[in-house]
Amino acid sequence: MMTFAAIHIGSYELLMKIFELSKGKGMRQLDFIRYRLKLGQDSYNYRKLSYETMNVLCDKLKEFQQIMKEYSVKDFRVFATSSIRELDNERLTLDQIRAKTGIKVEVLSNSEQRFLEYMSVAAQEEGFNKIIKKRTAIADVGGGSLQISLFDKDRLVTTQNIKLGTIWISEKVNEMDYRSVKYSEVIEEMIQNDLECFKYLYLNGQDIKNLIVVGELVARIVKTIEKDNDNFITREQYMKFFKENALKNPETVVESIGISKDYSSMLRPTLILLKNLIDQTNVETIWAPGTYLSDGIAYQYAVQNKFIKDQHNFEEDIIAETNDISKRYRCNEKHANAVKEYSDVLFDTCRKLHGLSGRERLLLQIASKLHDCGKYINMSDVAGNSYNIIISTEIIGLSHREREIVANIIYYNTMEMEDKAEILKNFGEEDYLRICKLTSILRIANVLDRSHKQKVKKLKAFLKEQKLTIYADCLSSEFSLEKGMFNSRASLFEEVFGIKPVLKFRINNN
Repeated sequence: MMTFAAIHIGSYELLMKIFELSKGKGMRQLDFIRYRLKLGQDSYNYRKLSYETMNVLCDKLKEFQQIMKEYSVKDFRVFATSSIRELDNERLTLDQIRAKTGIKVEVLSNSEQRFLEYMSVAAQEEGFNKIIKKRTAIADVGGGSLQISLFDKDRLVTTQNIKLGTIWISEKVNEMDYRSVKYSEVIEEMIQNDLECFKYLYLNGQDIKNLIVVGELVARIVKTIEKDNDNFITREQYMKFFKENALKNPETVVESIGISKDYSSMLRPTLILLKNLIDQTNVETIWAPGTYLSDGIAYQYAVQNKFIKDQHNFEEDIIAETNDISKRYRCNEKHANAVKEYSDVLFDTCRKLHGLSGRERLLLQIASKLHDCGKYINMSDVAGNSYNIIISTEIIGLSHREREIVANIIYYNTMEMEDKAEILKNFGEEDYLRICKLTSILRIANVLDRSHKQKVKKLKAFLKEQKLTIYADCLSSEFSLEKGMFNSRASLFEEVFGIKPVLKFRINNN
C-alpha cells in the first residue's frame, strides 16, 4: 500500500488528487485540492506568464508539497497541459518552477493529455465498457481546444483536435466589438463550421449513439439535470435545459448549479458547444462521468506499478487508430499487415540484441502500418510525404517525440542514414539509436514483401553466433526480387548490430 499524488496544472486551475493505492483494493481517493488560477488567459493572450501569475503558481505548488507531507505521499507526478505548452518561453518557465519549488513539471503533448483523460473515463469500468459497445464519441472539452474521439464496437477508430476550447472561444468573442455582434450567435457560427467539417470528414454519414463528455462544467450541468441516474441524461433533457438557461445571466446559472462564478465566462460557450455536438452527431444519450486528468495520471501510475490490472487494452486502441489512418491514406492493407507481422517476428527474436521495450515494439508496428502512406500524395517522394503526414497527424497516446521517431523510421526506411549530425540536431543519442535499430528491422521486414504479393506465408528467425538466420516459408519458388534486394536492405542491420542477417527461403506446399 502507498500514497500517491497526481497534480495537474490546467488552463484555469491547479488540481491535486491524493490516492491510496493497494493491490487488494486498487485506487481510493483520499483528498481533492484545487485552486483557481487563470493561466490560460496569460498563455493564450500573451504567450508567457506574468510575474504575478508565476509567483502565485509557485506558491500554490509549495502548498501542495506541504499537503503531500501531511499525507506521507511516497510518489507524485506533476503534469501541465496547454497553459504551459502554448508558452513561447516554455523551457524557461519550467526551469523557474523547478528552481523555486524543486518540482519537475512534465508538459504533456495534446495527444498524451487526451489519452490520460480518456484513461480517466476508462477507469470508470462499468459505465465505460457498457457505453462504448455502441458507436460512441468522447468529447474532451478543454480551455484551449476540443478533442473528439470516436469509438466503434469497443475500439477507438479516430481522434481529432479542434481549436474550440471554452476559454479560447470566450477570449476570441471578447476581442470583438460588442456593439456589432450578438454574443450567442457569434459563438454558434464559430462552432458550427468546424463541427460540420468534422462530421463530413469523419462520421461518414453515420450517427453517434452515445456521447461521453469530459469536463467539470458539463458534469455539473448534467448532475443538475438528472440527479439520480449516474450522470446519464438524454438528448431531450439537455435540449430542454439549454432552452431554459442559454440566454440567462451566466453568473445566475453557475450559481444555481453550485459552482464558482469564475466559471461564468465559460458557461455560454460550453452550453452552445455541447448543443452543437448533439445536433451534429444525433446522439441519444450523454454521459458526463465527472473525471479529471488527475484520475488518469493516477490510473496510469497504478497500472504501470501493478497496483491494479488494466481492464482495457489501450495499445489496441492506438493500433486501431493507426489502421484508420492507414485506410484514410489508402495504404495497401495486405502489404502493411505483412510488414507488421514480419517486423514483430524480427523484433521479438532480437530482444536481447536491441534491448528495446514493448513501447518501441508499438512504435515499430505503427511505422510498419504507415510506411507507405505518402503514396497518397504522390509517388515521387514517398519518404518525404510519409514523414510529413505522420508529423501532421495526431495519434492519441503517442507523445510528439514518439511521433517524430515514427516519422523518422518511415523516412529512413527508404532514404540513406548518412548524416548522423543532422538527425542528432533534433534527437538525443538514445532516440537516435532507437531510430537506427527500428529502421534496420523495418527495412528487412519491408523487403520480404517487396513485390506486395505476400509470397512469405510464415516467417521464423533465429539469432546465434553473430548471425541472424531468417527462414521464409513460401508457396512459390519465384522470389527473385526479394532475394536480389535483401542484402542491400539488410546492410543497415549489420552496421547497427554487428550481426549479419541471412535469408533462407523454404518452399512450403502445405
